Amino acid sequence: MDSQGHSGANHQNKMDDPRNSELFVTIEEVKRLKPDIFILENVPGMKRDRDLGDGEASNYAVEGIKRLRDIGYQCRMVQLDARSFGSPQNRTRLFMICARQGVPLPSVPQPTHVNP
Repeated sequence: MDSQGHSGANHQNKMDDPRNSELFVTIEEVKRLKPDIFILENVPGMKRDRDLGDGEASNYAVEGIKRLRDIGYQCRMVQLDARSFGSPQNRTRLFMICARQGVPLPSVPQPTHVNP
């Protein structure tokens, strides 16, 4: 299985995995395209602290939100499990719901199913 470096499924857990920077490439596209609203989705491991290359411990999710705020976006981060929305499997994902300043920030969807 080929997983991202911050995924729990990646047993090699390579800190220098180039796929880890996909978030920052995406943020550059957001900066270029300037959408009113967008949603980023990834694994909860994005919140795991690590050295992002500047010698300080941080995590991809927090760094991503900082960069998005710097370019004029407000963000809401939420962890959701697909099973709470009708999927037959537990599949937890991290979502960043973002809107440009001045645009109402969408609310977090409420679960539609009971997750035992």
